[in-house]
Amino acid sequence: MKQAISEWPQISIIAEVYPLEKEAPLGVASKRQPWGEVQNIASLAAEGLGVKPTHAFRFGAALACYLADGFGPKELHAILSAPDEIDHLCALVGDLVEGSSTGQVVHEIPSNSIQHPELLWSFLKSLPCLADVDCASPSKAWRVRLDLSAPSQMRRPAMIDLPADLHKKLQVLADRALEMRDGSSGLRGISAMEIDGQAKGSSG
Repeated sequence: MKQAISEWPQISIIAEVYPLEKEAPLGVASKRQPWGEVQNIASLAAEGLGVKPTHAFRFGAALACYLADGFGPKELHAILSAPDEIDHLCALVGDLVEGSSTGQVVHEIPSNSIQHPELLWSFLKSLPCLADVDCASPSKAWRVRLDLSAPSQMRRPAMIDLPADLHKKLQVLADRALEMRDGSSGLRGISAMEIDGQAKGSSG
């Protein structure tokens, strides 16, 4: 019997993929943080944006995978201003899992429908089952093979480089999520302008 994604352990999977192009470093200071702390603050940050808790959980695991793979923070800054896109990615991956069985199932995703390829790759890696992703050609559909009967084989690193400016933005949103949980804020989310303003203020 399959478990709900929200009940699965927070572990990574191995993805045998053709390499995606990684961003050049942006020259921002980074601090090494434990995997679990990065995942938790990212999950809370997504909640602070108004993302539903089950999707926020998945986003936290995906963000940790994304940074561990060495991708730059530019795309993360962008998607933190677009909570609907976080929900879309989570729903897409959820549909792939729901459409799979305990055996191997191959899904195809049209490449022109993928707006955040590196993040989608990271979302797939954050599932606790075996996933092979063939994205060899930008013009062809992604072929995603899921095997829910096979466990993760990838060892996640104990520590991750978390850029300082991204950390500040995540912290602002995580604090907002905790306020929302306590009922001290009537806001459902926070605008990108407020996030940037508070993050800059905390660094001053």
